[in-house]
Amino acid sequence: MAKRIPKVPDNCCDESNYERECPIMDIHDRLNECYYHILEMAQNYHVPAFFRFSLNAFLSSLQSMKYLIYKLSKKDYEVDGIYKKYLEHLDGEHLFIKKMIDSRNTVIHESNLKMHSIAKLGIYRWKVHKLAIEVPINDIFIDSASILNFYKPDFVGKDAKIMFLDDEHSAIGEEFGVWREWVVDGIGDKEILSMCLAAYDYFSTIIADIHKHYGKTLGLSAVKNDYFLISQVMVESDLDSSLHKKWGWD
Repeated sequence: MAKRIPKVPDNCCDESNYERECPIMDIHDRLNECYYHILEMAQNYHVPAFFRFSLNAFLSSLQSMKYLIYKLSKKDYEVDGIYKKYLEHLDGEHLFIKKMIDSRNTVIHESNLKMHSIAKLGIYRWKVHKLAIEVPINDIFIDSASILNFYKPDFVGKDAKIMFLDDEHSAIGEEFGVWREWVVDGIGDKEILSMCLAAYDYFSTIIADIHKHYGKTLGLSAVKNDYFLISQVMVESDLDSSLHKKWGWD
């Protein structure tokens, strides 16, 4: 017997039906693009070039989404009120969103964004920080795998300068790893992926209000912040999936 596809409530726009039924499909599309690029950023967090490309794509989708809402506001009085409420004056706690949108113009017309990074090396238990020390990152274009491999002999094994872990990794779950953080000068002094998530949440509220105006409910996948926090950590087994078996953890 063929499976039935679960029916989505008539007034709900979500990933399964918005392309066919959403009254503001182009705007909804940009919101989903933003989420897609956030996922890309999390996946590419430890490869500077790919992370930067994904961030640039996010900023482009964010800027486009604001423009499309503005364009719609010129045709619809109710949407104009929503635009003025949320987007006409992006200041105070939401000033960073204006800086994100303006930064996209910088990337297109002037130069790459100015970014800096820090790294913390040490013991991570199932990717949760346990003991770590900060090390300088003079070359921000270096990937985290290279940082991990460079410092590992200094902290792992009997010949290490400071032994954090034994060669056998006898403490189950504990691995040598690197925690990385990216900050974009000109946008803010906070970690940039968390700022992108905050911008996504803000625009989700706006677009939910516009959906409500058209008699619809906006349905979105839940954003699990824990996943994005863990994405900042790279451990030994991320580079060699056979290590858990080698250490007898399986």
